[in-house]
Order: sequence, then C-alpha cells, then structure tokens
Amino acid sequence: MSENQDISNWIYENRGVSLEALINDFSKVPEPKPFFTPILTRENQTCFGEFIEYKGVKTSYLGAFTKKEEEFLKSIYLQFNGSLEIRTMRFIHTVDEDGLINGADIHLFSGSSKLGTFRVDINPKSNATHILSVQKILNFLIERNIKFDLILLDPPYNSTYDKKYKTHNLNKIDNGSHFLKWLVRRCKKILNPYGLLISKNWRSIKPKYCKFVCGVLSKYGGFRRNTVLEVWQYLPTFDKSQTFTFSIEKHKNANNQENARFLSWITGVKNFWNDKEINFLLKNIDLRFVIDCLIISESKDFKIDHADFDRINVTKASPQEFTQFKLKKDRKTESYAIPEVSTKYDLIIVDECNTIGGNTVLTSALKVLLRQSITKKGFVAMKSYFDPVLEKNTANKKTGETFVSNLKLLDESIVLYEDFEKISSLHIYSNTKIN
Repeated sequence: MSENQDISNWIYENRGVSLEALINDFSKVPEPKPFFTPILTRENQTCFGEFIEYKGVKTSYLGAFTKKEEEFLKSIYLQFNGSLEIRTMRFIHTVDEDGLINGADIHLFSGSSKLGTFRVDINPKSNATHILSVQKILNFLIERNIKFDLILLDPPYNSTYDKKYKTHNLNKIDNGSHFLKWLVRRCKKILNPYGLLISKNWRSIKPKYCKFVCGVLSKYGGFRRNTVLEVWQYLPTFDKSQTFTFSIEKHKNANNQENARFLSWITGVKNFWNDKEINFLLKNIDLRFVIDCLIISESKDFKIDHADFDRINVTKASPQEFTQFKLKKDRKTESYAIPEVSTKYDLIIVDECNTIGGNTVLTSALKVLLRQSITKKGFVAMKSYFDPVLEKNTANKKTGETFVSNLKLLDESIVLYEDFEKISSLHIYSNTKIN
C-alpha cells in the first residue's frame, strides 16, 4: 500500500472519531508558541495565474464561503483531481467502492463550511468532522509526518475571534500577520510536494517555493474590507510535468459566471507608492495634461516620486482637511455638512489610510467631494482596502438626496504586499464628461 493510501485510510478511519484521545497519549506534542520573526517572504519568485472579481457577495461568518467562492473551490478540487500522475485526489466527499478516501485534503478553521474531507474547528457548533484546536492538530500531524495533497486555510483574520479560537493571543501581535505566518509555516510541513495550499484572508500569503495558481477577490460592499482567496502550489523543485494549471474559463462556463471580471495584480509597498503602482497610474493617465494635482494622505511626507510630478502644482491635504470633517465633540453644530467645493483639480490621488473607510461619515463625504472636485477632463486615483464604487450614484439616507456620479472606472488592480500585509485595491477613475 502506498504512502498516500496509508494516509487516506488514517483519515477515513478517524472521520467520526475525536482526535483528543490520540493526542492525549502523544505527550511530545507541545502547545504552539508565538512567532515574532518574519517567515516565508517571497524571494525572486515568479508568479503566474489570474485573479477574478466577485462584487457584492454575501456571506455569514464564521468559516463560511460565499456561494461563488464555494463554486470556485469545487472547481479547484475537480480540476486538481487526477491532474498529477502521483496524485490520487478525488472530488469533495467522494469515496471509492471500498469506502476508502482516495487522496488527502484538510480544511482548517472550517466553521460552518462543509467543504473538505477532513474538517477541523474548535467550535462545537461548526460542521467540522473533528472539534479540535487547529494549533494542536497541526503539531500532531507534523510529529506523525502525515501529509496532505490539498490544504484549505480560513483562519480568523484579527484579534476579534482570538478568544473564541484559543489562538494564544497570536492574533494580537501585529493584528494577525504573525499568526498567519505561523499557520502557513506549519501547513507547508504537512503539504505534499506539488500539493495545493488555499488561503482566504485579508492578507496575501505568498509562501516561499510556491507558484501562484489563481485567486478570487471578493468585495462585500459598503466599507467592508476586501478578501483574497489564493491558490498556491508547493514546488520544492520546479517540475513542469507536475505543475497544476487551473482553467478559469472552464470554471466560468461550468458555473454560468460569464460576468466574472478578470483583474490585474501588482506587488506594492505599504505606506508608499512604488514604481509598479506609479506605472499603473501612468498607464491610464497622461500627466502632460495635468496642471493641478491634489494628494489626500494622512502622511505629511507622502509624495509620488516621478519626474513628471516636478512640474505639476501639487497640493496636499489630510482626509479631515479635504472634507472639513470634525468629530461631534469638536464641532460647533450638532450635524456635519459637506462643504462647498471652491477648487478643482486635474488629478486627485487618494492614499490608503484607516480613516478612509473607518469613519463612515467622513468617507461618504469624501466620495461626494471627489466627484465634485475634478475638472471636466480630470482623474481620480484611489488606493483603498474596500471597493469605493465612485462610479455609482450615492444616496443620502437621511435627506433622500442623491449625488449623481460623474466618474467612470477606467482600470483597477489588486495590490499585494510582502510579509503578509493586508491587500489593497488601486482604482483609476475619469470624469465622464471627457470629450
């Protein structure tokens, strides 16, 4: 019997059995400790694959995938099934005539999801096949040298669920990035060569020695943070014959998703616009026709480091200065009123910050003012962690007044960062009154 079949037998035999008994007599398994050093950053890694976008998706947390994400994951399982000569992967929940599972896949922090053969979650009300601490089972699997062909990872994104998932306060360090690094490092130790690691998070994982296969950007509307669902293949040695290629076209056709939009992606740097981000801006905007530019940023030192900006009249303002927004305690009046626009710009650049999105009143005002503050041939370039949808009309729920948008979305790119930073989106808008 092959090693993979041995693993499959072990998974099948323990599907309905608590692993506490197995782990209790396995005294060498320690409780995990926090990791404070950066792990698994990408080094000169060539990435392939594409992203698709799902807008206005709905989900219920914890541990749930949207309907479209589930269809995407099932397509991954189905296309990965039998794609590699050394694999024996079968489709989700499928067993052969002998009742044994052919292949090995595991879903960590599975929550209410029913995806995956072997599902682990500490919540007794979840749909997990095993109610157990993920940290403890990872140590157990590593010590027993048990590996899987596919790992689905959907951990809590921040400290909100730290107590619920007993993650030993790891999420409170750097708001979750170190915990995710710890998880990815552990997952790679139980992943077979050429196997798939699938992660859903606010952060891009970019593990070392892995090839990017494909991804999904999910937008939830309002000012909710976008999530990224990434598929990475572990390639300790680059063997083209073992490389898995996912066909997004087959997935779209099989699930009637003709409207799913392909998205470009670039690698950025937090708190700075690098050459790739600037080139994306220049690809869509001819700076020769830009005379006046407004930069909206919380950082007083923020600037676009490009020669063309040396001749442009650049004005800087914080989000609060641009919107003239003050908190209730600092206002002279009870209500906040959107100010009148006195100056218009050929280009407005909005840098990402926690205030934009974090304060809903300020952000709503900013969206209105951006539309009113550009010239007839002006542009808006906005980096944010949510979908700003500046091309849509905005309604004031209190007054019923509708602010008609004059902006058109020209281009959009996902911005991925090194070292497990939260992803961003970069949007370029033009005034629709351009002749």
